[in-house]
Amino acid sequence: MPYFLLNRAIVVVKQKVIMRQIATTFFFFLFASISYGQIAEADTLAKNQQFKEAIKLYKKHLKKNDSDSSAWFKLGKAYNDSEQYPEAVEAYQKAIDNNFYKVYTLLFIARAHALNENKEMMYAALDSGVANGAASAYNLENDKQFEKYRSEDRFQGLITTLKEAAFPCLKKERADQFDFWVGSWTVYAGGGKAGDSEITKAKGGCAVHESYTTAREYSGQSINFLNPQDNLWKQYWVGSRGDVYNYSEIDAAEGMLQFLAEFDNNGTKTLSRLTFTYNEKDDTVTQLFENSTDDGESWQAVFNGLYVRKK
Repeated sequence: MPYFLLNRAIVVVKQKVIMRQIATTFFFFLFASISYGQIAEADTLAKNQQFKEAIKLYKKHLKKNDSDSSAWFKLGKAYNDSEQYPEAVEAYQKAIDNNFYKVYTLLFIARAHALNENKEMMYAALDSGVANGAASAYNLENDKQFEKYRSEDRFQGLITTLKEAAFPCLKKERADQFDFWVGSWTVYAGGGKAGDSEITKAKGGCAVHESYTTAREYSGQSINFLNPQDNLWKQYWVGSRGDVYNYSEIDAAEGMLQFLAEFDNNGTKTLSRLTFTYNEKDDTVTQLFENSTDDGESWQAVFNGLYVRKK
């Protein structure tokens, strides 16, 4: 074959390949557009509570897109909202099988079983959620679907497990060591009222916050926490005069925590020892500040306060 004819034949073949690719791409996007249109229309129908029509469109889409996990989930939601709970569970499971968010979908499966009064299957779905990393108790505490079961010991156990997963400090040893100080207090010292103190525990239980005010201009705040690096309690205090103290635990017992800090007092190295003691008999707390300028050989009390719980 002459060279120019061979070259022309190659060009024709390349053109056919390109046209075939263009046609394939065109039909792909055409099909994708139609498919997307079906999902969008189904979503609108479901939003308007036209579940029967929405279900038809989701199923039509899934006949040609059976790996679309999002569509399976939406189908499950439409079944659930139309009170077809077994069908909802089946669709939700298809979503999981196609790699939709497993923990999230298991919650919806549990809701469907709860509404269908299938308690054991509800618990099985919730247990599976916990085993797969669920770490929020909010839905179990608030979803109306679980209201019937919320007071059961098994259900409360799941709530506890989820809270501990979300907030590890709740089960950390010694994390409740300072709970005796939590509350609203009037502080007395020197025969009269010294101030008021609000002691709160942060959500999750990892910190205790102090807000102290006096009748005059002075006030201050502290953050108290069990340091995971050395397993010792710390108190970081900042006063309105710019006074800052970093205390670290030196002793502890049930109903007692003792801290030590070092600061410069006009050029003199000074140790500050701070002791909290819970008085169980009258539900009060004693707060004792002592200073030492001889490296702890002797101590002088500088503040002895009594925290009386407000009624």
